[in-house]
Amino acid sequence: MYFKKPDAIKINVRKVNLEFTSDLPVQWYTGNPAILNFCNIVSIMFPTGEQFFIDSVRHYRDKLTGSELQNQVTAFLAQESMHSRQHTQCNNLLKNNNKHLIFIEKIASLCFYIPRNYYPKSTVLAISCALEHFTAIFANNILRSKYFVKLAHPVYANLWLWHAAEEIEHKAVCYDVYQQITGGGLRGYIERCLAMLGVTLCILLVILLISVIMLFKKIKERKLNIVKKKEKIKNPYTTGWFRYLFIKPGIISNIAAPYLAYYVPGFHPWKYDNADIVAKWKQQYEKSLIS
Repeated sequence: MYFKKPDAIKINVRKVNLEFTSDLPVQWYTGNPAILNFCNIVSIMFPTGEQFFIDSVRHYRDKLTGSELQNQVTAFLAQESMHSRQHTQCNNLLKNNNKHLIFIEKIASLCFYIPRNYYPKSTVLAISCALEHFTAIFANNILRSKYFVKLAHPVYANLWLWHAAEEIEHKAVCYDVYQQITGGGLRGYIERCLAMLGVTLCILLVILLISVIMLFKKIKERKLNIVKKKEKIKNPYTTGWFRYLFIKPGIISNIAAPYLAYYVPGFHPWKYDNADIVAKWKQQYEKSLIS
């Protein structure tokens, strides 16, 4: 099903260079440490994931009908390529100081390698649709946050806000390509729902694995006395991942409604119109960001 995006939304290709130099702080977020860890891990996964999205859509670009969707695909590919480039620069800085991120990066590469090489191309695109839906939800939460930009270092804040705005701009591209390629029928609906279930299971398994890694990291830090006991008592977020995801702010519970909407027949990403937060980002940050 094709659903027209809001007139205020244009998939703009922006040339961005945030310059992640070695003098930037690695502890770039002063709020909940779980948010810092979550964003770092997502950032590590982005370059591999973005290339997965690019490949899945590019495979069908020449088979599409309609110049509007073809133009959107071209802009989508350019945006995703720029995202990958900027997150790679950020990740190089993060990995120098967080060696566990290198292991997580390898996990991400494996997760994308299997479907890319062994699944049908339509299923690969369906997986991209599911992941793009997750990133759009995440982007919406970041842009609507009252605290993220205040608590994040300006360079990192610019990275995440810019990326979030563009994820919303192109949030329907993968889905529209998939709908056109599959014809939007029952088979396509079943495949995209099964792909979302598979993606959800993989994400939960990755979260579990990362939680174990972070637990062992904390144990190691305690043994090395890197984290002082007094500092841990003062820290209101020592419950970490579980609290962040399920209790406060409760990321999992907060995304339940938009997540479940994906399974509804006739779903389309732009049935939830959040063009207002992209317009707000443009007004406040866009001019100072583009080189």
